[in-house]
Amino acid sequence: MTISATIISLPVNFIKLDNVYDVIQRNAHSVYIGSEEADLKFMEILYDKQKTAVERAEILLGGNV
Repeated sequence: MTISATIISLPVNFIKLDNVYDVIQRNAHSVYIGSEEADLKFMEILYDKQKTAVERAEILLGGNV
């Protein structure tokens, strides 16, 4: 009897990005958690390319827009 297995390898960058997103989401200010409107605002800020990553992080952590 021969047993063979296929190992699926995920790209390391994908895993790192997923972990970063989880950390940001877990540490965001409470105004960005709990409703569909709050989730939409969170995503809007997260993907706002007109602000630097530092500015977006300060907004998400501080709860101020």
